[in-house]
Amino acid sequence: MPKYIDLTGKQFGRWRVIDYSHTDSNAYWNCVCECGRERRINGAMLRQSKSKSCGCIRNHGDRKRLERLHCIWCNMKRRCDNPGQKTWKYYGARGIKVFKGWLHDYPAFKVWALNNGYTKELSIDRIDNDGDYTPENCRWATSEEQANNKSSNIDWTFNGKTQNITQWGKETGILQSTLFSRYYSGWSIERILTTPVRKRNK
Repeated sequence: MPKYIDLTGKQFGRWRVIDYSHTDSNAYWNCVCECGRERRINGAMLRQSKSKSCGCIRNHGDRKRLERLHCIWCNMKRRCDNPGQKTWKYYGARGIKVFKGWLHDYPAFKVWALNNGYTKELSIDRIDNDGDYTPENCRWATSEEQANNKSSNIDWTFNGKTQNITQWGKETGILQSTLFSRYYSGWSIERILTTPVRKRNK
């Protein structure tokens, strides 16, 4: 297939190219739409933007395109599969992958989500930050729970209690920026957490 441009892995509208299919008068590619449907698409149609989706936008309108859970599914895949995404370095570049049973099957992901506590207030969170997006390693969490689970968090132990900076800030009432400033200035954990914040004169 040397005379054809390799489209594997590229995104065209809502289509993502999986791999080469066959050649008729033109090259055809196996593609998956963001809604989960798979089809064989003429490569020229993709490159010329004559085929942008399986028709789900036209058939289902903005409701399908803007469904929150569907957006979560799409963004999860982009973080792991698309080097052009700003967050890819934290996911795909680290080897984080999406469970094969979810990768091209939005309905399967939706069934899992609805059976495992999804609500519109929650977002998907990996229990082990070094693990993949799998049914066993994912949960639905609040923004605060997700912040507490970030791999970048620093844990401090004081008076027999271990918490991250977000939790210590909430307990002491000291701004996280102040806690970080004290930490990087070389203060001891005890001094960081027990020194009152000076009030500025107005």
